[in-house]
Order: sequence, then structure tokens, then C-alpha cells
Amino acid sequence: MQYDIYEVILGPRLRNRPGMFIGDVTPNNLDVFILGYQIAMMDLGYIDESAPPYSDFSNWVANKLGFFEPTAGWARIILAKTLGEDPKAVDWRNFGCNATRAQLTEATMRAFELIEEFRATAGPTPRLERFR
Repeated sequence: MQYDIYEVILGPRLRNRPGMFIGDVTPNNLDVFILGYQIAMMDLGYIDESAPPYSDFSNWVANKLGFFEPTAGWARIILAKTLGEDPKAVDWRNFGCNATRAQLTEATMRAFELIEEFRATAGPTPRLERFR
């Protein structure tokens, strides 16, 4: 059996009413929901046939939003951009503690937009170079 993660993420149920599925509307909660769904599908023996591979999304977001590397994860990178952080000077240790509910919601909605844009790309994103 197979599935397409984008149909779940961008389908009307999750996208139109994210709080119903992820609780607090935050990019991190969306990321955790997606990961949980993927693990459940793997446990059931389903294969993700998504194109481009969703596993490339974090790297693509880092490239698109001007971050050095994707290790912070796409959820934190999108929130950092929403908060107006400088990609070269983000202090990830205490990052996002003072984000308002409105900022978290804005970043989550931006995540949906970026996932949709990423899905429309032709193929996998080249890996970031370690040093620029």
C-alpha cells in the first residue's frame, strides 16, 4: 500500500482546521503531527510515494529562506523568519520563547504555503554546502 503525505498535510481537514488535529497552532506541532503520521504509516507497511520526497523539505526551506543549514528543522526556521530573525545570527538556545500566539499561527500558515510550494517543485533539492 502507498500514501502521499501531501494529501494529508494539504487536504482541507488539516489545513482549514489545524487546531483540531495539532492542538496549539504552531509550526512545531504541525511538524510533530506529520512525523507521527509518517511513523504510523511505516508501522502499517505503507510506502510514502510523495514527489518530491518530503524528506527534502527541511533542506529546501533552509535554502529558500536564506539559512546556513537545515539542522534547526523547518518548523524553527519558518518561525525564525516570521519573527524577523537574521538567518546568520539566530540564537537557537532560547529561540521562540517569546513568540505570540499570532506569530505562531502566522508561521504555521506560512508552513502550509511553503509545503504547497515545495510540492510543486520538480525534484529533490540539492544539499546545502557546509561552508559558503
